[in-house]
Formats: sequence, structure tokens, C-alpha cells
Amino acid sequence: RTRSAQTAKQWYQRRVRGNSSLMRRPSFITVLVLIACFALLYVLQSDTVFLGSKSISLHETTPTEDSTVTNKDTTLSNNDTISNRERSLDERFNRYRVDDIDLHDLEFLDNYYRYNYKEVELQVKQRMENIRKVCKMRDTNYYNLYQFNEFGISWCPIFKSGSSTWRNYFQDRLGVGDGEYHLKHIKNRLLDRPNVSPGRRTLYLKESPTNLRITLTRDPLSRLISHVRNAAKDYEMVAMKDLWIREAIIMSRDVRNATLDPLFKNELDQYFTWLEHKRPGGEFSWTEGNPYLTPPYPTLQDLVTFIIRTKTINGHWTPGVTFCNVCLHQFDYIIKLEEEPLELWYLVEQLGLWDDRAVLLNRANTSSKKLSEKELRKNYLRSLSTDQREWINKYFEADFELFGYKKLRV
Repeated sequence: RTRSAQTAKQWYQRRVRGNSSLMRRPSFITVLVLIACFALLYVLQSDTVFLGSKSISLHETTPTEDSTVTNKDTTLSNNDTISNRERSLDERFNRYRVDDIDLHDLEFLDNYYRYNYKEVELQVKQRMENIRKVCKMRDTNYYNLYQFNEFGISWCPIFKSGSSTWRNYFQDRLGVGDGEYHLKHIKNRLLDRPNVSPGRRTLYLKESPTNLRITLTRDPLSRLISHVRNAAKDYEMVAMKDLWIREAIIMSRDVRNATLDPLFKNELDQYFTWLEHKRPGGEFSWTEGNPYLTPPYPTLQDLVTFIIRTKTINGHWTPGVTFCNVCLHQFDYIIKLEEEPLELWYLVEQLGLWDDRAVLLNRANTSSKKLSEKELRKNYLRSLSTDQREWINKYFEADFELFGYKKLRV
């Protein structure tokens, strides 16, 4: 009986100790539940929206005239809060798509720039480092740098890469041109007398040594497509007729019946005259089957054929590396038009032009990542032969390599 009592006592003590042990050592699942509860409570009480692996303060906002961006690692804040749109930044403003973005919504763009600042900065720095590594120091005999010492900028315009926006901006700031926008109005700013100095790079006689050298680039195929699409406009058809359009159309298109060739060319010339006189009568008729007027504007195939056969030099299709003499000039910042507005926001901040960011945003061409343009590129690519694609890859090889664009599939 005594032994039974002792056994019962020992059993009771073990059970009590066991229960206490369970209380002291909660299960793994219990710990996870508690952690999740505390995390949820923290998120609900904080002013931070978590997006993937990043977060953005609900009080971030754009700099005002009374505030400047001084610390890129700190957030900018005031009493305003981001609207519900900004709570789903990843859904509405994917890093590589701008399809649905209102490019007039500066508050949204400013907040998203802050959200992606480190990524954008790293992207630009890596591009410049790649250019320095890949570049071969060679003089291409192009000196298309314009100095704006009062702004601390030396700028090279790569045509069809947002150059018109920057040209117009500089003209407006300088008050030249009387409303006509053309590089001839800032020709006196062109740096055409190199002065080799012992400094870090070749300087020019009129260039301030503290100027930041900048340019904007664009995918080579997109540049060609943009030029061809612009050439289809009436005023461009007339202005560029004798420079390349008429010759390119005749050179690229086959005439099956040679006896009709004089007639077809005559109708093409009449068509140019009709455009020059602002389309009198509203309609223009031509012989059915006239290849020079089917279609009645230059195509990408026409342009590429013309460049290959004539080797004509024109800034609208000259590789950016060549036109801006990138390897010689050692630019401080080269941004991509496709990466606007984020890279543009980064650039204007470095240049001290933050208040003018809306003016410099190329809303018309900030679309190289749109699904619509991707489809457009596919349609234009279908019109090119394998030889023409190979030629584009070779002709723009330096741009593909230095600026980080993908070559065309052949």
C-alpha cells in the first residue's frame, strides 16, 4: 500500500512538471502565430506600405519650391498622404511598363522615383561604368556638344531620342528663336574647337571645366521607326523630299513594267507638289499599281535600303556613339529615353533642374516600353529582310554594346 502511494505521488509530480514544461516551451506553431499577429499589428499601426521587398512612406511627397533634395537616402515628407493609387504602385506602375501612367501626375511620379531611387542610380552608374570599360578611345570627327555654361551643362543631341525636348528647353531658357525651334538658333553654343588639356578629358575653348556632359539615347530600331513615321507627315514629306525620301522610294521599290516607270515617277512628283500646296481639292488620284505611291510615304524598308546603298550620313540615323563621340567626350550622364520618367528624374536632380522636370519629360516619346510600341516594332521588323536586320545590328553595333540594347533577331 505504501509503495502504491509513493508510485501515485511520483506519477502526480511528473504530470505537474510535464504541464509546467509545456507552459514554459510553447510549440513552434504557437510561436509563428504570435509573430504573425505582432507583425500584422505593426503594419496596421504604421504609416508604411510594403510592396514586395520594398516599402514607401505614406508621407513621401515631391519637393516644393521651399525644399530641395539633399539626402537621397531619406524620405521627403509633409502632411499630405499618397492616394489609394500609390498604395498599389507595383500593380499600376510596373518598373518596365508605363502603359497606364498619367505622365502629368507629378506627385505620383515623384513618389515612384523616390521608391526606385537606389535602383535607378545603380542602373545609370552601371551603364556609365560599362561605357568606360568597353569604350575604345577613338576620334570619330564628330563634335556635337553644345555648351550652356550658365546651367553647368554640355549637351549632345542624339536625334529621335528626345533631343527636340531639350533643344526647346534650352531655347526657351535663353530666349532665342522667336518661337521657331531649331538647332541653328543655338549654333553659337556648339563646341567645335577642341583644346586638349591635362585634365580628366578633352575640353573645348568655350566650355566650363565644371560642366556636366549629358545626352539621351534610344534603342536604334526605335530611332529608325520614329524617323520613318515622322517622315510620313506632309510637311516632312515636302521638306525631306530631295534629301532622301524621293530617292529612297524609287530605289527600294520594284517596277514590274519598266515602260510605266516614267509615268509612275511623274505621278510621284505630282503627289509631292500636291502635298506642298496643302492638298488642294482634298484628293489625289494615281494609276493603280504605282509602286511609288503604294504606300504614298517612305517605309522602314525604304529607309534602310537607302542608307545601305548610298551610305548617306544624317544625324537622324547616325549611331549615337558616333554622333556624340561618346568615347572621346567621356559623358557624366547618359540616360535612356525608354527609362523616362525615372532616369530623367534622376538626371534633372543631378543637374539642379528639379523644378523643370515636367517641362523636360518627353511625354510624346516616353513610350518605348508600351505594349503598343512593342507590337509596332514587331510589325516593322516583319518588313525587313534578314540581310537588313544583320546590317542594322552591324551598323549600330557600338550603340547596342555601349548603351545596353538587345540586337535584332536574324
